[in-house]
Amino acid sequence: MLSPPVGAQLYVLPNGFTPKAKVIFLAACGVDANFIAQWQLGPGQALIVPVYDPYLNPTMQISLNAAAFEWKAMLQVLGTSGTVNEAVAAGNVQAAADVSDYWWQVVPTGGGGVNLNAASQ
Repeated sequence: MLSPPVGAQLYVLPNGFTPKAKVIFLAACGVDANFIAQWQLGPGQALIVPVYDPYLNPTMQISLNAAAFEWKAMLQVLGTSGTVNEAVAAGNVQAAADVSDYWWQVVPTGGGGVNLNAASQ
């Protein structure tokens, strides 16, 4: 995990993030447990984040170009009544094909069974 610069202050947001979206994708460098902990998700919401390979990617970098193709794979699954877990699996297949040094996961507080098909819920 990256350390903040010497003398820098890190602040936890008092209320965190409270999104209204059902599925939130994050493709950012340095997404860690402290950042994820600030997301306040309710039932029927899911947060998809990268997990960086600690040996191949210790600086926690992500290629937004590759992530776009991986998101496309995930969105295609979600668009055909797939669940978030199924979408993440498709994104991870694409990440492996892209030889990415990270993979995707649904954070534990998120809902892996969430899908975008309103008629099925």
